[in-house]
Amino acid sequence: MDWGDEIAPSLLEAIEDSAAAIAVISPKYASSRWCLEELARICEVRKLVLSVFFEVDPSDVRRLKVPFKKDIEDLERRFGVEKVVRWRNAMERVGGISGWVYNHREAAHVIETLVKRILNAMSNSPVVVAPYMVGLDFPIQELMEMLDVTHNVPQVLGFLGTGGIDKTTLAKAVYNKLTRHFECRSFI
Repeated sequence: MDWGDEIAPSLLEAIEDSAAAIAVISPKYASSRWCLEELARICEVRKLVLSVFFEVDPSDVRRLKVPFKKDIEDLERRFGVEKVVRWRNAMERVGGISGWVYNHREAAHVIETLVKRILNAMSNSPVVVAPYMVGLDFPIQELMEMLDVTHNVPQVLGFLGTGGIDKTTLAKAVYNKLTRHFECRSFI
């Protein structure tokens, strides 16, 4: 992005639609108004936030000390205190969330830990299905019988049909029934 560009509405939608967010706070994080705007939006939608502190101390993030203090003050001069207060609050909130502190040598371990944490959090969140699924019990039962989850083999299931006949609803319902059988899974 160039200076003066606004954050794309699609990015803000993605933040709202996401189940979790990972905030990677680095020493120059507060110098980017876009990063701060995204962080503020993440905090406003109250999703699961995982904090990663890359070569910074979480208490410095929470208290907006060095290296963040000067950058925040510069942004206040450029954009005004009223606008920057949202960004300050977001930094303070994320700095107060228990997270991971690491340097560049520990990146692989932190990434692995984050992936496991997110997958665990997501596994407890079934895909939302319409509350009253009239007439889907039989198709769900048929699909469950077709899918043999007792064998450890990859399987692909395709849904074909005209729009509006509940293909996605059926897929979500079957997915929710199958999630407990898999350590790693995703509904796309």
